[in-house]
Amino acid sequence: KSEDSELGKGSLFATGLVAGGALAGVIVALLSVDEGTFEKLSRLNFEESLRHNLGDSGYELLGVAFFTALGLILYNIATRKDKNNADITI
Repeated sequence: KSEDSELGKGSLFATGLVAGGALAGVIVALLSVDEGTFEKLSRLNFEESLRHNLGDSGYELLGVAFFTALGLILYNIATRKDKNNADITI
């Protein structure tokens, strides 16, 4: 039981998010070494189309919305009382 108190559900989830982001960054960096793959990855950038459709402030609000959603999911997981239920509810 002492391991549960040291690393709670919220900390474990947050650690997974950080590790997943770092792993994705390493994968993109490795794929960017090749010029052809770098060009293909550059085409996956949706910033211009999102800015065109949402406007500058809408684009920024989209980032705030995603950040808020991740915060709510993290809060929900950290405060969930039922340890056997793995469903995420917001």
